[in-house]
Amino acid sequence: MLANLRWRSVFALPLVLAVALGLMVFTANHSDAAAKKAEQRNAKIVKAVKIGKKQLGDPYVAGGNGPNGFDCSGLTQYAFKKAGINIPRTSRAQAAALRPVSKSKMKRGDLIYFYKGQSVYHAAIYMGKKNGHKLIMHASRSGTPVKVNRIWTNSYKVRTLRL
Repeated sequence: MLANLRWRSVFALPLVLAVALGLMVFTANHSDAAAKKAEQRNAKIVKAVKIGKKQLGDPYVAGGNGPNGFDCSGLTQYAFKKAGINIPRTSRAQAAALRPVSKSKMKRGDLIYFYKGQSVYHAAIYMGKKNGHKLIMHASRSGTPVKVNRIWTNSYKVRTLRL
């Protein structure tokens, strides 16, 4: 019996080491793949912001989703779709579909949804801070072109497309 145990241990240790090494390699490859996917997604978000900025000055058009006129959610959908990320068409559907993130963790390219009670009434792209003010890019209302403004209320939620 002792000889049988020794024989098994001679083969067991290399097998255990091979399995452990395989798991480490798999985990490292998986982490690398996840990091690469996140990096690619972040590049698309940066591109969406650039595409949105190219629309500055375009007219507000009710129901407009570009390229020559936009409503708020039409602008967000257009910019992200052109960058390779599909999001729903309406503000309400976008806010429901995207992952929430806290206001303290929001980053340039995140999406801002304004609420009155429980109802979403406006969408915008977060542009970052300037002089202590949080800025958004949006198509706000008839007669006003796509522009960058300060956030005017605390009644908003942040959603992200970051992984």
